[in-house]
Amino acid sequence: MAASDTFDFVFGRLKKGSENHPEKDTVGHLCKLLEEQKATICEGYNSINYRIKTIFMENDKGQLDRHKCAASFMVAFLENFVIPEDKRNKERIAIFLGMLILKVFITEECRNNSDLSFIEFINRNKGLKFPKCVCSEDPYDFNWSLGMFHDRNTGILSVLALSNILFQIENHNRMLFKNEILRK
Repeated sequence: MAASDTFDFVFGRLKKGSENHPEKDTVGHLCKLLEEQKATICEGYNSINYRIKTIFMENDKGQLDRHKCAASFMVAFLENFVIPEDKRNKERIAIFLGMLILKVFITEECRNNSDLSFIEFINRNKGLKFPKCVCSEDPYDFNWSLGMFHDRNTGILSVLALSNILFQIENHNRMLFKNEILRK
């Protein structure tokens, strides 16, 4: 899926979701800001995508895997989206977008492989689930946003690190899915 197609899909989903969201005005405002800044974020994504391909891939004409694509979108968002920052809202939105993009790619792959049961599992759980934290009372996404906030503010935000986290989250959900099948 091309970057602009993915952006169009993601923004469409956000707009659709904002219609029934309890904080409709806030989400609607966010959608408006995303639409206004879409071109800048997309340019940032294309630059990051090219950089990752040329540095880390043997064939820089190939496509990035879904985890690196979603992570590249997250970094492009964090680097290019302009919004008043409050309580790591930028990182929390980036996590939401990265997870949504990952879900889009997983759904596309599952449909292509006629593996609808994993899509049904994800949808039944209202999206991909985060692992439980073992060393903290705080939820996974809270700790993840703290790490991203620190990395962004120290200039060490890494597409590869975010990609690995997304990969691990997908694997966690596949394990939950397999465990559910085994229990039946």
